[in-house]
Amino acid sequence: MAGKYNLRRSTRVNKLKSQSWNGSPKDQIARVPVILEELDLATPYVGSNQVYRKQKTQQRRKSWTKWAKKKPLTDPSKLPKGWHMNENDLEIDDIEGQIKRCHERIAENIMPNIFRQRLRAYNLAKQENDYEKDLSSTRGPLKQVRNINSILEAYRSKKLIWTPGSITYWSNGVQICEPRAFDWDEFETINSKYQKDGTFWTEGLKLAIRVPNVPWFAELDFIHDTGCSMMGIYRDDIETIMGSYANDEEYKPPILGQHRARSSNGEFRIRDTIEIEVTILDQDRQRMTAWTRVPCAINEGTWTPKSVPRLDGPILRDLMYTATAPDAQRLFYLANTTADLMNAIPVLDLANNPPTLPDTSTAAIKLNTKTGTKRASGQQSKVQRPTKTMPRAAPGAPPSAPGS
Repeated sequence: MAGKYNLRRSTRVNKLKSQSWNGSPKDQIARVPVILEELDLATPYVGSNQVYRKQKTQQRRKSWTKWAKKKPLTDPSKLPKGWHMNENDLEIDDIEGQIKRCHERIAENIMPNIFRQRLRAYNLAKQENDYEKDLSSTRGPLKQVRNINSILEAYRSKKLIWTPGSITYWSNGVQICEPRAFDWDEFETINSKYQKDGTFWTEGLKLAIRVPNVPWFAELDFIHDTGCSMMGIYRDDIETIMGSYANDEEYKPPILGQHRARSSNGEFRIRDTIEIEVTILDQDRQRMTAWTRVPCAINEGTWTPKSVPRLDGPILRDLMYTATAPDAQRLFYLANTTADLMNAIPVLDLANNPPTLPDTSTAAIKLNTKTGTKRASGQQSKVQRPTKTMPRAAPGAPPSAPGS
């Protein structure tokens, strides 16, 4: 199993029994008991808090005059008397004004590289400001505005420093713990206490299906997209995954928070993010991988054949050996061992028989029953519904969810 998903980094993991990658889809994930009162949430394990003292605001001056020459002005030592690199007639947090001024300076060839860099910074700041507005497109029950505002303010004031590999938990705008490594068992314990008001947030988890502790699972169709960084399903899929437990508040999916997702056309959308559990089933409905806890983005609405497809994210490449072969089939090979993978890949004489392009860009999923190797469709092909000779990704299971 990929280290990316083996996130129990404390010594408690040593208490767990080893988990087999194959078996019944009804198997449960082994969990380590966590007592909330015994967690040292006030101790920072990574990063450090830094004291930030706001500098005095400089006295505002008039802006630069227009640069009348066509030759770019790039040497600071040659700036006319009284010129400077700060736009002191604008407030530093006047994002729209600063962006407009950057475009003006770039067009005038005044220190263009400096202002291109400044423009990138203010465009990022504009995205942060737009974040709260975008929340109106999220119809789910999450009320995350207070958390988002508090987190952004903590970063701006340097009370919270971004440290790769560390996270903090927030609820109702209040920071629950100091920076620490992410741990699924800790998350579920803390989340169970603070999620009641629908405002739980995990800050810092990189993002990358089954609902924990629900004795039910469903099988959904996914597309394997090599450019997708996180699994995505539809909000109405949650009811399918939970079955008769859909209306039971005790079993609702744990909330990780929200993230800003960018689609292939460059468009940004706010997506709720939940914890689910995923495995892959073969044609005999047996697990090809251990049940794995992963973050999953929620698309609003209901899936239809004309909708944006459900994407499996990086789960296949993170949990199994994968390969392709230039045999005009555009198949995607999956295996649990290198031996199985090598046995499944065709041996081709490419020097004397150059590969040809296939007639179609789609191919069904097949299973090599002799090697136990799953062969899936290529990057552009869609996962087909299972038949007697085809395996299927298992989403959600008894505490499960859809898989890829």
